[in-house]
Amino acid sequence: MSLEPKKPIEELLEATARARRAQFGADPTMPNPMRAQLHHEIERLSRTPEQVRTFLSNSLAAARAWHRFCPNSR
Repeated sequence: MSLEPKKPIEELLEATARARRAQFGADPTMPNPMRAQLHHEIERLSRTPEQVRTFLSNSLAAARAWHRFCPNSR
């Protein structure tokens, strides 16, 4: 099975990508705990007020249900 020859635009895009990678150097590294903290912070900031209210009301409902079924757990 023969591969189709690359179109000129594809070659140009690949050359541009190689040049940009060379210009910026190696990918910056970030320790995993810092990366996880960054992802959690992004997720927290992207929540809408409705999602926060839903989470809080669901948490409160779960706590009430837990205390209803396990009254000695307080």
